[in-house]
Parts: sequence; structure tokens; C-alpha cells
Amino acid sequence: MKTTSYLDFIAQLLTNEDEFSAFKACYQQTIPKSIKLINSKAKKADLLPYFTDQGRQLEYPDLSDGNKKYDDVCYVHNYHTKTLGTHFLHQGGFFYIQEVAAALSAQVLNPEKGDLVLDLCASPGGKTIQLADKLLSSGEGFVLAN
Repeated sequence: MKTTSYLDFIAQLLTNEDEFSAFKACYQQTIPKSIKLINSKAKKADLLPYFTDQGRQLEYPDLSDGNKKYDDVCYVHNYHTKTLGTHFLHQGGFFYIQEVAAALSAQVLNPEKGDLVLDLCASPGGKTIQLADKLLSSGEGFVLAN
């Protein structure tokens, strides 16, 4: 069996040199850290000023979807990853470190009061926590995860 490097494989798919160069350039960019605020633990209005007072810049991703705003997912700037993971608010469950795309899944699914949700892609558990958080704030519902 012939082995092919990942970039060689992609180069075979993207035969246009400009597309391949743009693809490679994406891998040189650092993905900003992002967090998902856990609404059942604290209010955004209380958490966001705390980060600002600590000299941390929070930025909402530009993900507008008509009139819907996803404002409990933030990029965190000026924060070292290890420090963010050991922060007492993270340890206390007030926010979850998660990529923006994963952090939006519960909001896009938008379970409503009384819904039963089966999460078959539950590892490591961030999306499941968000689904449970959303149902908890609605008053009732059930999440079953693998």
C-alpha cells in the first residue's frame, strides 16, 4: 500500500495552485480560543465584565443568522491556554473551553421545553452539557448521551 502525506493528498484534490496555496495558508493561522458561557451557572452580564476587568478581551464571532444572535459563545484574546483551563470559573463550570463550531450546536438544534434529546456524538461532552443547560433553563427535558 502506498502512503501519501496529507498535503500531497489534498494537492491531488485541489489541482488549482491558488486554491491549494490558500488551503495551506489556512493551516498557518492560529485558531483563537473560544469559550461557551454556561447560562444556568451565571448571567452573561456578570461574567463578561469580570473578564474585561482582568484585562481579557472577549469578542463575539460574526455568526449572524438573520435576527438570531449567538452571544454566549466568545473568542478569548490575551489569555494563555493553560491559564484559561485552570481558571476558577472554568473549574466551577461557569464556562466551557470549546471551538465555536461545536459550541453552537445546541443553539442551532434549539431543543424546547419537554424535548427528549439523544446525543450519539457525546465525547468529550461539551455539546451534551449545552443541550442539558438549554433544557434546564426551559424547565424540563431529557438528554441521553453515549
